Amino acid sequence: MEGAQALVHLGCSTTPAKSMGNMVHDANSNIGPSLKLFDAAMTSGIKRVVFASSGGTVYGVPERLPIEESHPTHPLSAYGVSKLSIENYLRLYPALNGISLRIANPYGPYQLNGSAVGVIARYVDAVSRGQPIEVWGDGSVIRDYIAIQDLVEAMYVAITTSELGGGAYNLGSGHPTSVNEIIQGIFEVAAREVPVRYSPARTFDVPTVVLSNRLFSEKTLWKPKITLRQGISALWEAANGP
Repeated sequence: MEGAQALVHLGCSTTPAKSMGNMVHDANSNIGPSLKLFDAAMTSGIKRVVFASSGGTVYGVPERLPIEESHPTHPLSAYGVSKLSIENYLRLYPALNGISLRIANPYGPYQLNGSAVGVIARYVDAVSRGQPIEVWGDGSVIRDYIAIQDLVEAMYVAITTSELGGGAYNLGSGHPTSVNEIIQGIFEVAAREVPVRYSPARTFDVPTVVLSNRLFSEKTLWKPKITLRQGISALWEAANGP
């Protein structure tokens, strides 16, 4: 990091599901290394740290929608606890001007390579291969999906906007979409369907998450540009060609 002005911390190594299988591993592999990274950033003279937190897990079951940054934080998974802990530790390094971006559900073409996360990419891949779609629960779970291009632009804005103060900011599309709506959207873009298999819901899956971008947008003028239909179409082309 010598000579750098900013650091983007994307280095957490677990998922919500895996974190609940081994909470000690989740804490040891994410919280401690993050503190070492912040210490190194201080030594190297870094002036801004942007941390990729989680808007989908740190809040827990929402009391009101859309969720704003002032909403209580009651994560239901060890993953969410670790993300929130790293946010809080980052606040103890005021010289780093730490910005925690509470990101919704990002999606993009590189998730087609077999990422452990990314429900849209997994379903696009399944439809491309003619394989069944696997769903936890009845498909009514609602999430806020943000295209990776919009997210990367927001991260760049967070790095370069000197007026943006430290703290936590939500990043999402602001539009609620159920898993069943995602599946139907993929079927429409693909002009084909595959069987959908529903399994029992997981206890750590929050029923509804929709984030308010108002705070970040007001301070930076950033707004998401890519609609979900456009994003699904781009994923389908990445998987199958135009």
